[in-house]
Amino acid sequence: MSTSSSYPIKISVVIPVFNIVDFLPICLDSVLKQTYKNIEVILIDDGSTDGSEKICDQFLSIDSRVKVYHKNNTGVSDSRNLGVRMSNGDYVCFIDGDDFIEHEYFENAVTVLSTHSPTLLINSYKLYYANNKTIDTFKKGEPKQIKKEEFLKGIFEGLYYNWAPVSKFYHLSIIRKVTFNPKYSYGEDLLFIFDLIKILSEDDIVFYAPICSYMYFQRESSACYSYPIEKKYDCIKICEYIIRNADSEISEYVYLNYYLRFLIRLKYRMLECNYDKMSAYYIKCSSVSKENWITNLINP
Repeated sequence: MSTSSSYPIKISVVIPVFNIVDFLPICLDSVLKQTYKNIEVILIDDGSTDGSEKICDQFLSIDSRVKVYHKNNTGVSDSRNLGVRMSNGDYVCFIDGDDFIEHEYFENAVTVLSTHSPTLLINSYKLYYANNKTIDTFKKGEPKQIKKEEFLKGIFEGLYYNWAPVSKFYHLSIIRKVTFNPKYSYGEDLLFIFDLIKILSEDDIVFYAPICSYMYFQRESSACYSYPIEKKYDCIKICEYIIRNADSEISEYVYLNYYLRFLIRLKYRMLECNYDKMSAYYIKCSSVSKENWITNLINP
């Protein structure tokens, strides 16, 4: 291994783990075999019962860069929050335990981090399927510094990146100021990113670089039952929070380009799943879309 001077920036890699025994070894191999070596890997076992907890301990025994914390099952938000508290690197990144990264991901990221010293570095990811098929859903723009308003619009446009906490590098000084809200289990990533954007100052550098080396594994699941309707409604509440707390331009943008669209999509998901039409969730989704039908009609 090269001297520490060859790797001036330390990266804390936070990996929440819950019952992913078939995927975790691939994920950890991809992280520990990175060409960039100055990392710490923080595994937060969220009460796994399928053997994932044993895999965490096995990797702990073979690589000194690995740290393992076992806890009761309290959800991915609590796991990520604990991982951040345990981090000692210059930058923190999140990786889901059923995903993996290409071997030069950290090296390419550190090149940008060393050059521009951003508070937040934004990348994108590829969708990876069980048949080894990959789909790059994001456009590749030019590397550049962006304003936080542009970043906020960009996460809703989803052209170059989105609000997923993965495929981003956060300076430790900024990520320690925000937390994932365990109250929500769907859309909590969006709330986390919005709260992060709110506390960024004019001196904080947000930088975009088209590094697309994160493989986001796509599992097959039922469109109706992969997430309960009640949980999906969390995203409606979070959008309403953003609309109330963002400036007027961003609020209108979110309202027109995401909030109304998501209400309509959720309504038809309920119809698809034969959900109770007398429920408060269905009534809200139906009434708001009806009240704004002209806006919906002219909205491209």
